[in-house]
Amino acid sequence: MLYLTDVVGETFYPNGTTALSYYNGNTAVALGATYTTSSVVSEEKYSGNVFEVYDHSHGMHASNNSVRIFGVKPTTIGVKLSQDLNADSTSLTVENVGIFTSFEGQSVGTGLNQSTGYLLVGNEIIEYNEFNVSANTITINERSIDSTILRKHLAGSIVYKYELNGVSLRRINKNHTMSTNSNIINSNKTIDSYQMQFDRSTRTAGDNLLSFTDERKVGGDECILSQNIQYNSILPFFDVFSPSDTSIESSIRTVSATSASGSEVSFQDIGYEPLQLNSTNDLNSTRMIASHVNESNNLSSLPSNKSLTVAINMQGSTYASPMINISSYANINLFRNRVDLPVANYIDDSRTNQLSGDPHSSVYITKKITLRNPATSLKVLLSAYKDSSADFRVLYRLFRSDSSEIDQTYELFPGYDNLNSGRPDTFVRSSSDDEFLDYEFTADNISEYDGFIIKIVMSGTDESKPIKIKDFRAIALSWSQLKGTKILRGMKKPVLSLTLIAPNIIDMLQIKKIEKLKKKKLITSKMISVK
Repeated sequence: MLYLTDVVGETFYPNGTTALSYYNGNTAVALGATYTTSSVVSEEKYSGNVFEVYDHSHGMHASNNSVRIFGVKPTTIGVKLSQDLNADSTSLTVENVGIFTSFEGQSVGTGLNQSTGYLLVGNEIIEYNEFNVSANTITINERSIDSTILRKHLAGSIVYKYELNGVSLRRINKNHTMSTNSNIINSNKTIDSYQMQFDRSTRTAGDNLLSFTDERKVGGDECILSQNIQYNSILPFFDVFSPSDTSIESSIRTVSATSASGSEVSFQDIGYEPLQLNSTNDLNSTRMIASHVNESNNLSSLPSNKSLTVAINMQGSTYASPMINISSYANINLFRNRVDLPVANYIDDSRTNQLSGDPHSSVYITKKITLRNPATSLKVLLSAYKDSSADFRVLYRLFRSDSSEIDQTYELFPGYDNLNSGRPDTFVRSSSDDEFLDYEFTADNISEYDGFIIKIVMSGTDESKPIKIKDFRAIALSWSQLKGTKILRGMKKPVLSLTLIAPNIIDMLQIKKIEKLKKKKLITSKMISVK
């Protein structure tokens, strides 16, 4: 099987007589008895008309979102104007008209299999259908395309063919609707990126298929994207004064949003609900402030198409009135829980084990803990709130005296299924509202180590119900029979090393157990190292 990139066209036709070849410079090198039998696009994102947008916390996870893209710059080589281009000019002269004779892989013109050309000078887009190679002139068909500003351009200004990797930027710098994407392309969204398919119009098949000519990162500093502001908590700051016998009551009207890995319906009117001023208000579902294009397209039933309304009702008395000081601070702070579900199977998907590139948006990693004496077992204890829509896994990384023996990946704790899944030692049910349950994670029979790092990855499908963790402790021990036992109970071997993280949250019962062991001379104070 042969994998090829930057392919122009739709397919390779079967050929059983002519061997495939590649070029080394200008020399064709045949690949022996290698013939084309069939060809297929390996994934839909490689179909040639897909571009991926990286936009931190974009908030556009439902397929009925629209996005406005503008300011993406051409990837073509610029050519200088030879003469001034006035506001009333009907043609322009450049130093070399060569690259402007074709557009989107076709010759420029009005005939069959020809294309209308577009160029960019300054910030103005110009349409053309004719050119003169000998005079290096381009005949203008229309100016101020896509509402760009018509203006005079001086000689020496740079002119670009308005293409991005062989595709007209008019197909990119525009309003896009995600509902026109395929389901597979829409499913490739992450919390910080999404994919779009540009419209090929009539060039959808055969040798006439329009595709990007290569793969690269593009955009430029002036590229602007619309986005939704997604949130799960709101903190409204208002300088208010309410004398006795007066009152101030506030409420908000919001619209729904879809979590990064969720299935909630976006753009639903939630209606009004109470709002506490100058305090953090946690919401029971994910909400958004929609972009202007989404408000226009999806919220026509709301007043002024607004996705967030704050209502403050002031009740006065005969002699006094409450007051809002708008000359002082008055703002609204929004907070989003970055929760997603990027890994379906932790046993087969090793991205979480790597030192970098973890796909989770919610990750906690401790600092390196150095032991005074080597250990052979490791236990993590914590209390957590975990909704049925959420999950978390625990991993560890070990260090040894010989720096060459540093583990280059994280290891998942074995778990109750003993599959190195990162699950706890025993099954723990999901939490009820704000209920914290105890979890233990144990790794036994480890080769001696003298340092470790703990990593916790958190995931879920409902951003309003994130994982919450408290009373986190990690204990390094020098014996291996800890699984299924209580900490420091039933020990049959002397403790060589015991390291406790976050000693301020160790309960007194454990401290008493340590003291009993010291009295029995099973451990000494020198053997206890608290980090």
